[in-house]
Amino acid sequence: MSGSILIVDPARNDILYNPVQQGLLERGYQVARYSSLDHFFTDKAAHDKADILYSLGTAITRALMITMPQLRAVMSPVTGTDGIDERAATDLGIVVGNAQIPENTESMAEATVMLILACLYDLRGSEVVLRNDLPSSDARSGADGQR
Repeated sequence: MSGSILIVDPARNDILYNPVQQGLLERGYQVARYSSLDHFFTDKAAHDKADILYSLGTAITRALMITMPQLRAVMSPVTGTDGIDERAATDLGIVVGNAQIPENTESMAEATVMLILACLYDLRGSEVVLRNDLPSSDARSGADGQR
């Protein structure tokens, strides 16, 4: 395969980077991982052939992206693209994105369950009962306490 994927991990967040690196290597991609920003910023040979930059907490500026002539994408391992100059990336034809992490789907599932429960229960009515110390079998309920 031509090109490569650069992973910049100065904080050594193995939980975010190890599965990605392992998956890419298993699929035959060339991956270079940097735990030192100094080493990353001075590795001009890697900049020349990098297709994808995968990083968190590194300033991905226009000046940096210009030094990477083959760069096609800048990816963040978490929700959000803080530190990535999105306007410059757009101007340079570089895609900016987020990697899929379990928290994306887990938090959406939790929010869905919360909304389902909110629809099932009369939350405003329950607030009135609790705030006014009313009996639970008030006018909102039938004689047996059921709705």
